[in-house]
Amino acid sequence: MSGHVVRSRRELIELLGNGWEIALDTGMNGYWHIQQGGIGKGGESRTVDVRRAFELHKQGKLIHREGTKQFPSRAFEYVP
Repeated sequence: MSGHVVRSRRELIELLGNGWEIALDTGMNGYWHIQQGGIGKGGESRTVDVRRAFELHKQGKLIHREGTKQFPSRAFEYVP
């Protein structure tokens, strides 16, 4: 994972609109992250500020992607 942390809502939404996928790591040190081209596909990965991810999740804009595994990362779809 790169050292870049996505801190702004605007940057997060831009990346999600450009082929990045967001996931919640459900391990002991749970954190949100995004990955270019989709989770587990080997693209560039960045950590997401938990407040930004949680904000979108609470607003119903991050929906768990059905059919994806739950552990160690739970993938979500962004719904604008």
